[in-house]
Amino acid sequence: MAQKIKNGLLLLIFIFLFLPMLQQEFTLVPVEKFTGNFDKQLYHEFTWTEWWDGSFWNLRSQLLTEQVGFEGDFVKLNNQLDYSLFHKYKSQSLVIGDNNCLFYREFLFPYYGKNFVGTQAILGKVSKLKALQDTFAHMGKSLVLIQAPCKVSYYADLIPAGFKALKRKTTNYEVLAHVADSIGINHIDLNSWFVSLKPKTTDLLFTKESIHWSMYGSLIAADSCTHYLEQLRHVKMVRPCWTKIEHTRTARYTDDDITKSIKMILPFSDDIYSYPEVTYPDSGITSRPRVIYIGDSFLFNWMKSRYLDNANIHWEFWFYFKEIWDRYSQDDNQPHKSMAGYDWVDAINNADCIVLIYTSANDAHLGDGFIEQAYQHYFPAK
Repeated sequence: MAQKIKNGLLLLIFIFLFLPMLQQEFTLVPVEKFTGNFDKQLYHEFTWTEWWDGSFWNLRSQLLTEQVGFEGDFVKLNNQLDYSLFHKYKSQSLVIGDNNCLFYREFLFPYYGKNFVGTQAILGKVSKLKALQDTFAHMGKSLVLIQAPCKVSYYADLIPAGFKALKRKTTNYEVLAHVADSIGINHIDLNSWFVSLKPKTTDLLFTKESIHWSMYGSLIAADSCTHYLEQLRHVKMVRPCWTKIEHTRTARYTDDDITKSIKMILPFSDDIYSYPEVTYPDSGITSRPRVIYIGDSFLFNWMKSRYLDNANIHWEFWFYFKEIWDRYSQDDNQPHKSMAGYDWVDAINNADCIVLIYTSANDAHLGDGFIEQAYQHYFPAK
């Protein structure tokens, strides 16, 4: 009997060892395609030169390792064991905060003023922005600066202990908000608004597993910004509306974009996600402007919710002033275009509104060159 048990265990071990090879060759079980931010080793043709210098087998070994069956499942299992047993994750950029709240270092450092560019630099940039705002106003156009919310500010109580010990210094966000208000920039500070809303709402404006605002948070921000444009331009616009919100523990869209990227088996948190059933009623007397948005990735949620399609007759998103997205490229029906060689002056001439939207982590490079180039164009002698 004991020998049968040993033989059975030995057989199970052999089956376990050969399963990845069988999966690789015959795809015994359909598995989710393994994706992520890494370079896959492509098939490498045999050459005698690489055979004799030994490099061929290094490349072929890497290829076989990356194409082994159940690769994604093994990676997830390894990451899950590291986290569950040792509360760590093999990433230099990711930080696990209290209550399993996930942060990226690149967002934590600006919160503590580590990338502060200086008051004079911000004042100079905002002064140029004010000159552009006044110029556009004479052209019948509106320029608006939106400071998108920051997850670190929203979950400041969950910042890891190692970062809480740091002393907060002057930040780009604080100086930018103060200067923008002081010199009369059309300005919406969604960051301070989100922080003030946190204790008042049970619906999460940020989730613990995402980089960006939640889908729900992006929608209430969209409604607020639409209302601001209505007041600024003295028009009635199409606004997102909902009477019903679905609450679920299953994340959708980008509400768990960090955990999707770090490959885990189990969810990080027990968040309850909120998904409104959104409509965009059009009374027939509404105005649908032509809007150019310039900013960072926070705007992509407005694309996913179709807010941009419904609120605007035409829109363009100049992502970091490098790429051009529109209603045709947002679903990959057409590739997005490059700003290089694009006649952005003509695009502004045909627009009603120019909206800059940046989260505080990116305030150090507000506009990504747009403000300086536009100022040089409209004020060439200065």
